[in-house]
Amino acid sequence: MAQYCGISSVGKLFDAALAERTNKSALYSASMRNDPASARLFVQNIEAFIEHVLGVSPKHMKAKPFDGLFGPVLAYFGMVETQGGGTLHAHFLVWLADAPPNSEAFDRAVAAHGD
Repeated sequence: MAQYCGISSVGKLFDAALAERTNKSALYSASMRNDPASARLFVQNIEAFIEHVLGVSPKHMKAKPFDGLFGPVLAYFGMVETQGGGTLHAHFLVWLADAPPNSEAFDRAVAAHGD
């Protein structure tokens, strides 16, 4: 983020480890002044969520060799919107492979499992 906003110029990954860390308030302030940088960071975060939490490759739209946090994902739909201050956030609807088809099946599964 600091590099996107021009606060820090780090040429290589190794140099990033040695660079002085930018504090949170400076990053927030810079991102609020730089919409493209803020959007790029948001897209990276969403892609990381899709890949590591849902277990789907965002580039290829195929399941990863590991299940997501909630198990195998059949499909997902995400919608991005802005909040009052202009910051981006997303809402997702996720279809899971092993999820009960309705609330009655869910209630039966919970009752059969005990607690």
